[in-house]
Amino acid sequence: MLMFFALGSILAIWMGLLLSFRNPGVFKEKSQIWNYFLFLLLSSCLAANFLFSNLNTKAKCISYLLLPASTLEKIICAFLFGVVVFWIGYTLAFYIIDFTMVHIANERYGTNWPVINIFRIDQYENPLFNHSCSVMFYEIFIAQAIAIAGSMYFKSYSFFKTAIVMLVIWVMIVFTIMTSPQLLPTGGFYESVAVYEVLDYGGNKIVALPVWHKMFIVLFFSFGIGVSLWVTAYFKLKEKEVA
Repeated sequence: MLMFFALGSILAIWMGLLLSFRNPGVFKEKSQIWNYFLFLLLSSCLAANFLFSNLNTKAKCISYLLLPASTLEKIICAFLFGVVVFWIGYTLAFYIIDFTMVHIANERYGTNWPVINIFRIDQYENPLFNHSCSVMFYEIFIAQAIAIAGSMYFKSYSFFKTAIVMLVIWVMIVFTIMTSPQLLPTGGFYESVAVYEVLDYGGNKIVALPVWHKMFIVLFFSFGIGVSLWVTAYFKLKEKEVA
């Protein structure tokens, strides 16, 4: 409860600062989406990094490992509180602050910005990427799983070291996206990465992956990476218990 109160306070301070800019555009739907996902990413990764923080000190580690619960139960509890409960609590805190600030901004600037509806998130424009906003949940889930794994593998300053790892992964992804067109025939992706349109003087050609291959890619990047990291965390915790 204190964590969500602190989150709400930080959100209130941030949105109050935006309100002081005297720019009515900072509370339009796109800006609200940006604030929601930005603080969800930062706060969820920070919270995930502390889920197994007891493992970083010997005294607390022994006490934690001696808890009368199996490794699977500990991982499941960490998932429920770190992902499910945290995301629900964060969303409620965001709604309270966002609802208040948007209405204050509308009264102050004479605007009519609506409060975003998280349950219909795909009806809004993605402020970062050229895909639906709901995809951001999968990406944050992966980032949070990386934070969980990082808290187990790095004994000191795990949050900052994990952040550096995430930055390196991000740079590699951006580099791959930027350089991949040079390795492919002249053209571009059509609708999704599973369909490529080749430009040709005799007529453009569409090259598409099989449906099962496309489904595998979608499932892997949506759930596979995150679940794999949680499984890795499970075996790392199991290793500490055995050791």
